[in-house]
Amino acid sequence: MQNLPRPESSAQACTLQKLQALVLGELLAHKLREPNNAVARLENTLTVMYEAKDFPWHELGRLLAHEKNAAHRKNLWLDSLQAATPLDLALQTRQQKTTEALQSLGVDETFATQLFREVDLGELSLRVQARLDTTQAQWCAQVQNMAAQQGNMHKASRADLPFFFQAKPRDAHHHFPSAQQAALADAVFERLGLWPTPQLIRHVGITQIYPPLPLALNGGLEASRLSFTPAQGPHSLQQLLGEMARALSWTYVAPNQWACRHLGPPIMSHAAALLFVKLAQNKTWLEEQAVPESTAKAWEQAFLAQAEFEFRKTAALFLSQQASSTLAPETASKNHVAIQAEVLCTQPLQAEEIRWRVDSEAFFATTDKLRSALLAEHMWEYLSQRFGETWWHRPEAGAWLKTLWQEGNAVPAELLLERFKIPAPSPLLASLPPHNKMLNPICPPHTAL
Repeated sequence: MQNLPRPESSAQACTLQKLQALVLGELLAHKLREPNNAVARLENTLTVMYEAKDFPWHELGRLLAHEKNAAHRKNLWLDSLQAATPLDLALQTRQQKTTEALQSLGVDETFATQLFREVDLGELSLRVQARLDTTQAQWCAQVQNMAAQQGNMHKASRADLPFFFQAKPRDAHHHFPSAQQAALADAVFERLGLWPTPQLIRHVGITQIYPPLPLALNGGLEASRLSFTPAQGPHSLQQLLGEMARALSWTYVAPNQWACRHLGPPIMSHAAALLFVKLAQNKTWLEEQAVPESTAKAWEQAFLAQAEFEFRKTAALFLSQQASSTLAPETASKNHVAIQAEVLCTQPLQAEEIRWRVDSEAFFATTDKLRSALLAEHMWEYLSQRFGETWWHRPEAGAWLKTLWQEGNAVPAELLLERFKIPAPSPLLASLPPHNKMLNPICPPHTAL
């Protein structure tokens, strides 16, 4: 796969790269079926003990978020570390099988990661670290203040953060009735000139987005389908706005960009979702929806804190995985714990080294979340500066989003920041070099924005 000829057309090159990734992914999925199934079985059957009952492993975060007692959270976390041993062994086996599978296909992990993620990991780590540095002091102060409120807790651990940053807005049940949410979401996108569109069909059902299937590679713009059942309160509305934005970003991809609509990292569509989730968390927008000023301010602060926690949690995993990629397992696991503690401003607990493989994602999948989050932050800043602080009232802002979305995944998010001269929130990237050293800049712009 590494020796395929380079096509002369940049559009063909973009398509080829994404098809290479699709084929390699399918081949790996076939070769790794057994180890993948073994990991999935463990993730579905492992349990943690809580209040004398066994709970599924994947509910650990929810249990920690709802446990008010710090000592109980610590014990639950430590129990989960002991339960992780068989999962750690299964992940180790899968990694060995992955290396063997890649070798049998004539590629190495570095090439596969670049093909799947389409990003320079070194430069992304600089951007992520710069983003973390801008809020490190405020973050640590907030974590320490919350730990102090827990009485005799001297410093928080990873077990405490889900409880600290669960974003449970007060008086949520008094606002955004379920019956009114669809009309409210319609109004948001209609004002921007993005809705209605025949390419998006919305149903009432379970909340789930159905993207176009990668197998439909005929270049047509088949409709996306969005089904949902609204619930009372702001969280449901945020989810609805985010998923509608994600679906709309697909529908406005130009017909000749089919490969960059169906294939590649879904950075743009996820950034679109995050942008409109952030809209539903904005104090000014909430006040426009008749949420009292004090309530809107409290909600915004809670939602921002939760978003910062999610970004830092993902960033810590990425930075740890990148720094540990060339280290021996014992050193890598210790390095993982140290980076987690630094980024999250927490005190490590005993035996956390076992979380190294459990926390890691294959082929640096965390980069998709980080790049989407960074792009969404910059898109918000750009919209605010060009169209005003209440940009959601301006059809011109919707026209700009349409233009941005029409290329799908064709242009890397990092190049978009330069191409649109999207300003960084605060002094984020001032000290970083221009992002013009992409390893595979083979998906150039096809329209002038």
